[in-house]
Amino acid sequence: MSVAVSPFAQTQAEALQSVASRYKRDGYEVFLQPSGRALPKPLSRFRPDLVARGPHETVVVEVKSRSDLVKKPHLAQLARTVDRIPGWRFEMVVVNPEVESPYRSMSEA
Repeated sequence: MSVAVSPFAQTQAEALQSVASRYKRDGYEVFLQPSGRALPKPLSRFRPDLVARGPHETVVVEVKSRSDLVKKPHLAQLARTVDRIPGWRFEMVVVNPEVESPYRSMSEA
């Protein structure tokens, strides 16, 4: 499992698009929020943010804020499940929790 902290003030959606672009640029086939039959059986009950399939590995990526890490206990179980699948690895990207959507801020005002 690898954990990266986004060095920029990004929303989760921006960080997810950035990660997807990076994997595509590196030659991976990228699937956003795959589910069910698109995943191997051990992962079929999860819905990861992104799966990137490359020639030598497949990466399951979750992009979350720090507050999500506390609220989503299934992330540890997802990471353990991915780590048990040969040729697969889990990557967590943590984004700046202070960045909010301007639409959300306006609706709260």
